[in-house]
Amino acid sequence: MGVMKHMHLDWESNMNTVTQSKPLSHSVGLTLLAGLPLFTLLPLGLDIFLPAVQQIGEYFNNADLPSMAISVYMLFWGIGQLFWGGIADTLGKKNIAMIGMILFGLSSYLISGVEDTQSLEFLAFRALQSFGGSAGFTAIFAIIRMRFEGETLNRAYSYLNGILAFVPVSAPLIGAYVVANNAWFTLFAIMAVMGVISIGWIALTLPNDKAQTPIKRDEPASQNLGKRYLSVLSNTRFRTYLFFALTAQSLFIYLLTVAPMYLMGRLGVSQVSFGQMFMIIALVFMVGSFLSPKINALMTIRSLIGLSLGLIVAGSAIMFVMSGIEMWYSLILPMVIIATGCTILLSSSPANALADFKENAGTASGLYTATTFGAGALISALFTKLIDSTDLTQVALVYGLTALIALVALALNKTVQPDAK
Repeated sequence: MGVMKHMHLDWESNMNTVTQSKPLSHSVGLTLLAGLPLFTLLPLGLDIFLPAVQQIGEYFNNADLPSMAISVYMLFWGIGQLFWGGIADTLGKKNIAMIGMILFGLSSYLISGVEDTQSLEFLAFRALQSFGGSAGFTAIFAIIRMRFEGETLNRAYSYLNGILAFVPVSAPLIGAYVVANNAWFTLFAIMAVMGVISIGWIALTLPNDKAQTPIKRDEPASQNLGKRYLSVLSNTRFRTYLFFALTAQSLFIYLLTVAPMYLMGRLGVSQVSFGQMFMIIALVFMVGSFLSPKINALMTIRSLIGLSLGLIVAGSAIMFVMSGIEMWYSLILPMVIIATGCTILLSSSPANALADFKENAGTASGLYTATTFGAGALISALFTKLIDSTDLTQVALVYGLTALIALVALALNKTVQPDAK
């Protein structure tokens, strides 16, 4: 406890220096360590659930319920970040994180005890689970923006993305092992325990932060919140980098749909084998995220975006050529190249999009993450609905055409041109 107390005091001291706008390059690792539950529980709640969809459908005698649960989770992922982002600057990042973890743990516990006649309650608790988890997600993005500047800010977001990328590709493998020998309730019992642990973790390691955007007493809170969101959206720099981040995030989320449909649905790969194959993409995303700051230092942001989109186009071309070979590497090999492009783009975008919002960090971060993850999921769902995701020819065209459209936008865009490295 003495060491933990010392860490807390040290972080409190660091937090006080934020108001002086000094980059705390030496504490990037500690920031991510203290905030680890904030950006891992929300995606974990979605991805560890995937191997259990068949069991859940059978339990409620409704094959459509699991897909509804996923849609509800993604919907409140976006709604939650908009809500929490709007109040993070007035209530404080640690406060909303604590509230969110309590909601996540409580709803996970409630789900673990639902009866087979309580399908509506199941969906409601899933919505609450996502809503709570999104508070932590918003908080960590805002905390990083408040603490760091310049290259340190870019490195912090890159490392966060590297760790974050490991969750959606490793959680399904963990979930597959759990449900292989246990009922699906066990997954939510595990998440409930993790929620409780996270509450203690955050309470001990995350320092308190002061509100930076107090609500004006002469106008309604909703009106004040609306003005802050409009202020963020009016920023051309924010909109520009949000567009490129949304492009990369949509394509990466689409990968999470394509991979199981092609590998398990078309090729008949087992759940465990699928998870092992997909771990290759996880490693690529992690390595790429940790190397991204070094790559970013070697070229301008415009060149970096062009390189990222070019890799996605190249990967889609290889996939198109290999689409007639119905083997696992026909998907994984080109996806390694595509994932590299998405990684570089996702790692470099947050620092640039949020560069002008130190005071409104919570509002800007909430809008950024809600758009990239929420709208990204909707775009991915649209791709899934419109094309056959087990046909790699069509999948390759989605990736190639989307990246080419973004390249055209980059060529016409004037905001990115003046940016330095």
